[in-house]
Amino acid sequence: MGAVVVTRENYEEIVSSAVPVVIDFYAPWCGHCQQLLPTVESLADELGEKAAICKLNVDDFREKAIEFGIRSVPVMIMFKNGTEVSRLSGNKSREEILDALGKI
Repeated sequence: MGAVVVTRENYEEIVSSAVPVVIDFYAPWCGHCQQLLPTVESLADELGEKAAICKLNVDDFREKAIEFGIRSVPVMIMFKNGTEVSRLSGNKSREEILDALGKI
């Protein structure tokens, strides 16, 4: 199934989910983002309904990148009940992402 693509239409529904939400803010032209993508996709498949693993293209949804003060990508923001609770910047390992997710 893979990571859910975040759009203007589904953003509010996604972040207000009862399960933890991880949004990977990325750009298609970003090399580090492309390196991180297989990890994001595999975590989405692995975690299934335990967490919502999503991706947001900052070129397509620029206002959210501005709202969250994202100046470089990739950045992963973790939400619980609609509130940001954690943030990871740069190309992180599967273990680092799972560790951060386990703390929410």
